[in-house]
Amino acid sequence: MTIGLGVGISVMVGGELYQGRNRLAGEFGHTVIMADGPLCKCGNRGCLESLASMSAMLERVKQAYLQGDVDETLARLIAENQGRVSLDTVIAALLAESSTASKTVTEAGRYLGIGLVNLVNIFDPDAIVLDVSLPQPLLYKLYLGTAIDYMQSHALYSERRIPAILHSKFGDNARLVGATARVCAELLKLWSASD
Repeated sequence: MTIGLGVGISVMVGGELYQGRNRLAGEFGHTVIMADGPLCKCGNRGCLESLASMSAMLERVKQAYLQGDVDETLARLIAENQGRVSLDTVIAALLAESSTASKTVTEAGRYLGIGLVNLVNIFDPDAIVLDVSLPQPLLYKLYLGTAIDYMQSHALYSERRIPAILHSKFGDNARLVGATARVCAELLKLWSASD
């Protein structure tokens, strides 16, 4: 699972990448988890990506700021950044104990947790490998910690089916490594078939 500006997954079944009938499997970020929720870039409303991604989190902070619905700490930090909302601003607000930043990050984590519950209930996976770069432990705890806690407490039969949560070691190169592995696998299939 890649979490950043969007949310996506690759599903591995028996060591093979599952692509689906139209080769579109993995659009996890565009599963709808809130009817009539915020508009997503795909055109639907209430997609996981529009509620749980980093960009969704930052957009919620921005809208709250524009409506004057943020605490003084967060308002000051955004003003010092010429009105721009960035992940660094949110992290600084968390470290300064901004209740608005904490609430927004925790809420995004809860939505991600709802998505994880759906993944567990549908696929019953052995493991979920997370590819997410969160530069600050507090952000990690509030966002991913909330998501994982929600998954563990809401998945059906959770006492015996919670998957291992692993973290990708590829960092920013995860997509490149995955694409390269895919090409190599296809070339090996062609080579084997030609024998």
